[in-house]
Amino acid sequence: MNRAHIYQHSNIGAQISDMMTSFVGSFPFLILHMLWFGAWIIFRVEPFPYGLLTMIVSLEAIFLSTLVMMSQNRQAERDRKRDDHEAEVVDAMPTVLSTILEVVRMVHEINLGQSEILTLLKTQPHDQREELLKLVEARIRQIKAPRKTD
Repeated sequence: MNRAHIYQHSNIGAQISDMMTSFVGSFPFLILHMLWFGAWIIFRVEPFPYGLLTMIVSLEAIFLSTLVMMSQNRQAERDRKRDDHEAEVVDAMPTVLSTILEVVRMVHEINLGQSEILTLLKTQPHDQREELLKLVEARIRQIKAPRKTD
């Protein structure tokens, strides 16, 4: 499972919600609201206690809190999927590690076998090649033979 799959949006509404939530949590959003409130008061759009402004801000808060909650729910779902995937990877690790260990052991045995053969080659006269070839073939069969698990 790749990261793109985890963060894939299910619909256009989710994309819009996440984009809006991203903007709402930014410094430009804060500046925009400071300018808006300042202009509302300076240009006296309505008299104090600013009933219309209060209603607009309250409605905005309702919609923004809903968008933030929706985005948090989707993030929680993405986190759950990522955690599930990580758990699958962790669960598979003993099998992977035991396979790697088996391969390393086999490579080690092959190297030991090669070392034994080279030692034998150096110590044996040329006329004993037949015996040496039989030893090599036996060692190869031994290495290729299926292992008994403990």
